[in-house]
Amino acid sequence: MRADSVAAAVAFCVCGTLAACQVDVDAVRPTDVGADVGTGSDTADAVDTAPDATGDADDAACDGLAARIEVLEGLEVVPQTKLHLIGSLSCGDIARYQWEVAQPVGSRSVFLPSATAPDPTFEANVAGLYVFRLVVTGMDGEVSERAEASVTVTPDHAVHVELVWDTPSDPNQTDEGPAAGADLDLHLLAPGGAWFDSDGVDCFWGGCVPPSWGGPVTDDRSLDRDDDDGAGPENINADVMPAGVYRVGVHTWDAHGFAPSYATVRVYLYGVLVFECEDMAIGERDFIELGTLSWPDGATAGRCGADVIHDFSPPPWFGAP
Repeated sequence: MRADSVAAAVAFCVCGTLAACQVDVDAVRPTDVGADVGTGSDTADAVDTAPDATGDADDAACDGLAARIEVLEGLEVVPQTKLHLIGSLSCGDIARYQWEVAQPVGSRSVFLPSATAPDPTFEANVAGLYVFRLVVTGMDGEVSERAEASVTVTPDHAVHVELVWDTPSDPNQTDEGPAAGADLDLHLLAPGGAWFDSDGVDCFWGGCVPPSWGGPVTDDRSLDRDDDDGAGPENINADVMPAGVYRVGVHTWDAHGFAPSYATVRVYLYGVLVFECEDMAIGERDFIELGTLSWPDGATAGRCGADVIHDFSPPPWFGAP
């Protein structure tokens, strides 16, 4: 579903205010979302329509040196999709490949094994638009024109909450390993619960297997990505939740000496961005309760970092970092 088709149905929150936002959930039900999102169908045809990109790089169409891009998963995918980028179908006698990407704010994915591999992979973990570019260099030193392919990443759950963060003092926010970066955690708290409830009422890394709430409604909230060494994203997704007001929070579990960080949280309903808090400063052991989500009406409200609890410690029964 295109954003312009639901613009009238969505009201965006203004960061730092108490103004509530309301989304017409019926206007953005899954039946309105394109069925091909995330399926990778019609890959070649889709890529062929992108400027300077092709799906199959037919040898008969080659006229000298030319860069070509194919995205095996297609041009519309869901978060956490590993993209297989094919550049080896480019034309000519090629000595070098050079990839670049313009990615959504907060995304820090890299080409693997490198940006000079003919056919690298790339993890599209953050929702938004990714523009991939490829230039090839011939054996004689000639440099091709740039090929380009755009991939849109759209959440496919009813509720998608996304946390990314920037930690300026971390010299390499893409490295991995123990204490390699600041460890921030996303929380989505069910109505009536308390932060760090370990029975699934608080959905976070310490427990996100929600209990049965009784009656005909169950709860399928899940933490689908946990990042403990820097930058994120962390994602919580749900398609079925009991009615009520849910609270959204961010906690620095352990900054590993890199604090402060600057956290951004985005809430999507049926693939549409309805709430965003950007660049909230958060220090070691800080906890930010940044907003609420009312379900199923989709109303959101928040203060975007105005309410920070410093040196916040989990309950004694939970443990400490």
